[in-house]
This record gives sequence, C-alpha cells and structure tokens, in this order.
Amino acid sequence: LGSQAARRYATDTVRLVGSTAAALPGPVALGLARAFPRAQVVNYYTSTEAAPAQITLLFDPDRPDSPGRPADLRDLRITAPDGTPLPPGEPGEVWLRSPTAPRAYLDG
Repeated sequence: LGSQAARRYATDTVRLVGSTAAALPGPVALGLARAFPRAQVVNYYTSTEAAPAQITLLFDPDRPDSPGRPADLRDLRITAPDGTPLPPGEPGEVWLRSPTAPRAYLDG
C-alpha cells in the first residue's frame, strides 16, 4: 500500500484479498479495500494452540474500526473476561471453539 503500486495497474478484476497469520489492522484493511474496490478483504488467523480452528473475518469498509464480521458464528463468541457471552456490538475477548483437542507444549 505504501508503494502505491496498485495505482499503476487495473485492480477492478481482483475479487479477493486475503491476509493471514494475525489480526489485520483496520487502517491496512481499509487501504486494501480502497486499492481493490471490487474485492472482498478477508482476514484468516488463529493461534498456534487453537489450530486447526481459525477466525475468518470479512472486512466491512462501512465499519473500518471493527475487526470484521465472522464468516461463521457457530464456533466463535465474544465474552467478558469471565467467559460470559456479550451481546452484539460489545467489545470483549474472542473465544474460538475447535473440533479437536487443544495443542499442548512438551512438558508444559
């Protein structure tokens, strides 16, 4: 984004921009949405211990301060620090359920 390389090329045929490994900062997601106006910006990430479960967030340029919308709500919830689920729109901790046992560290 900083190089402005996207301005030298037609970007209207790009339909998907994916980011992985960590939460995508809002300003970067907004910059990607502007550089690729017809693309869905998607952020996939997880922690090492939670794999293979992951969070898939669909960036919404109308809400640039939001981390995004989860692609699937079945295994994700936002909670208070004590684990109590919070209503939509409330900030909190992201809890992700995995279909497998959590990973552990050797002698951990």
